[in-house]
Amino acid sequence: MLFSTLSYGKSTAIDSLFKQVEFYSYSDSNRLFFYGNLLHDKLKQHENSALEARLYKFYGDYFSNYEKFKTASYYYLLADNILRIHNNDSLKMELAVSIGYHLLNQDSLVAAEETFSKSYRQSVQQKDTINQIKSLRGLGFVHLKEGKKEKSLELYLQALEFENRSRNKVQQAKLFQNIGLLKCYVNKVEESKVDFYKALAVIPSYENDRDISVIYNSLASVYDKFNMLDSAVYFYKQSLFYANRSQDFKAIAMGLTNLAYTYFRNRDFVTAKQYADSAYRLVSFKQIAFAKSAIFMCLSDISYQKNEYDAALQYADSAKQNIKYTIGHIHDVAAVYLLKSDIYAAKGDYKNAYRFEKKYNTFNDSINEVETRKKVEELQMRYQTVVKEKELLQHQHKVKSLKEELAKREEYQKQMIFIGSIVFLGIVLIMLFWFFRYKVKSHSLFANRLMRNIEEERSRIAKDLHDSIGI
Repeated sequence: MLFSTLSYGKSTAIDSLFKQVEFYSYSDSNRLFFYGNLLHDKLKQHENSALEARLYKFYGDYFSNYEKFKTASYYYLLADNILRIHNNDSLKMELAVSIGYHLLNQDSLVAAEETFSKSYRQSVQQKDTINQIKSLRGLGFVHLKEGKKEKSLELYLQALEFENRSRNKVQQAKLFQNIGLLKCYVNKVEESKVDFYKALAVIPSYENDRDISVIYNSLASVYDKFNMLDSAVYFYKQSLFYANRSQDFKAIAMGLTNLAYTYFRNRDFVTAKQYADSAYRLVSFKQIAFAKSAIFMCLSDISYQKNEYDAALQYADSAKQNIKYTIGHIHDVAAVYLLKSDIYAAKGDYKNAYRFEKKYNTFNDSINEVETRKKVEELQMRYQTVVKEKELLQHQHKVKSLKEELAKREEYQKQMIFIGSIVFLGIVLIMLFWFFRYKVKSHSLFANRLMRNIEEERSRIAKDLHDSIGI
């Protein structure tokens, strides 16, 4: 009894530490590694190497979330190496989902799609509903980044069906939020609002400040998109409130930047500058690479509108330096060139204005070329997929035909065995019948002969007696 109580206490302590590690994997690196080190020591004591992989996965999630991809890859590799030795299917699928999102953060869409697809197939085989839902959400996000909004919405709705069965309120809320955003993208605005309010109604308010912050931010973006700026400001502030409570600095930076842009569109440049400066101070202090380019672009736009052209150009240059040259951010570079062209034109420096306009047009053409090439590659991939699917169908049809033929043969063999058994049984019964008939007949002949002999003997004895009396 004492041993079981101690074991329960140890497992409860480990679970509690894992919750702390998971919580801070989105925000605070100091607390993440403090609780992570405590957890690592506990796991070493209990020689639980498989759960060490889960700890390294959370480290990888943190660094990937803050775009420190090399460090994230290092921790994911450590987790993978542990799971190669200590097999754990559930943790393997969890790691695969995390690596999928890691690839998404780097805009490696093809690799991310392959990872999520593989994870989904494995989770279906293992009947792991949680990772099945996470994989579907990941695939939905991939299709969203590729611009396939309808396909993405279909996958999220499919994930919601599974989630309704599992009754996980937090995951349901996240899916409602994703579905709401997608419906907004396909211009189903009123439906999207309903989904956001469903998300807020479903999610438990305690210990879920980060998720509530994301939902409010998404709801604000819907109002922002349709220029309902007062409502957008209200919901962005709600999002910022919950992000502050959860100490999710990335979400705080995003909330401050969104508020800056909303006030900028409302032509309240003073308030917009205050929020943009706050966002810049936060990302500089916390060394968050995320949103730096967006903050500098916002500051550049504000300075441009206030006729502070030199400051606007400096902010635009800073924005360009912080843009990642990937497919997902290539449009931001074009936006910087266009803004710089407008600033130089406003200054009266038409030479530089023309130079950056030309750069913008050249870059825009290269973007179109990249997108065209991407579409061609996508079509080729689809064609190859269709060909492979046809080959697979033919193979499946062949296998099915062989199985049917084998089944027919087995059925024929069974029928022949059955008929043979009946014939054999009939022959045996006939033989038994003739045998018993022969036995009965033999017995009858023997009885008749015996009776005849008895009668003959009786007659002889009577005759002998008669003869002896007559003398």
